[in-house]
Amino acid sequence: MQISSNYQAFPSKSLVLNYNYPQRNNSSQYSIQKMSADRKFTNAYQNKINQITFNALPKEIPLKEEVEKFFNRSIVFGPKEYKKLLSNDFTILREYKNVFEDADWRDINDMKYIAKLFSNGIRKKYPNGFTLVSIGRSPAFIAKYLEFQGEDIKYCPISNLSSVKLRVSPDFIQEYKKYLDSIGLTPDFVQATNKPIIFTDFVFDGCTIRNFEKLLALPEIGMDNKQKMHFNSIGLFTEYELLSTKNYNDVDYMYKIYRRIFDIDPVKWKYSPMPSINSRDYNAGCREEEKFKKYYDNGNRFEEDFDTKMMNFILAETAIKDSAMKKEV
Repeated sequence: MQISSNYQAFPSKSLVLNYNYPQRNNSSQYSIQKMSADRKFTNAYQNKINQITFNALPKEIPLKEEVEKFFNRSIVFGPKEYKKLLSNDFTILREYKNVFEDADWRDINDMKYIAKLFSNGIRKKYPNGFTLVSIGRSPAFIAKYLEFQGEDIKYCPISNLSSVKLRVSPDFIQEYKKYLDSIGLTPDFVQATNKPIIFTDFVFDGCTIRNFEKLLALPEIGMDNKQKMHFNSIGLFTEYELLSTKNYNDVDYMYKIYRRIFDIDPVKWKYSPMPSINSRDYNAGCREEEKFKKYYDNGNRFEEDFDTKMMNFILAETAIKDSAMKKEV
């Protein structure tokens, strides 16, 4: 197939799996266990919904309005906004937090679980510090958790990078480079930093990470430093944490742990602090121009919706609590 000169094409590569997890999920035993677990979840979730509908909802409406007042003070909710909260603000936010978590309790618990595993694992891998770069919207909640713990974080929203033959329009490259410059992710930064830069994402076949590495290495962007730039999956660090804290001799049990992480997708797009930025469409540069323009007009910040801000508050509370527990130990 001939590719238009309007595109930059990366060479085709055969699919390489980063991990060879045992493929047990088709076995009858696993299917029965999964069906049983799903039924238990459905019943428990329905009970939660009933509790919210008949008990919490009448109280939730005015409470939510109060929470919205806090969140409307800024277009984002991060460490700076968290530190500005007053004692009365915390009281109201924590009260609404219980309602919010009840409405989506399983996904939020899984997100907190993975964020904690990942943060412990990456710190053990890089004890002398690092800069974490979240590739796309999926790992943004993990990056937020670490940001609330004081780590150096950069967010790179980008979509449709998983195609093996990636096509990126020149318009998009130009606009995306401007965005990377605005967050300080530049060749000069890579050259000057003494810390490793960790690019991460949820990985199933590795195409997104490989293509993002190639995107940064394009001459127009000019970031190609394998010594300092490390491209690793979320799974690598969660695996390292699991293996370093417990002795999993039972492969089947280890597999069930991974099923919780990867088969039950904890990522909620509505909780992403970044919009979808399409990298592959020919008109991407034009179509995304308004999003980038709004980003620059907002002081280099993508506007977050109410649910994302609430999730960020939950991650802040979790991150600070986990940090305090580590110090006590």
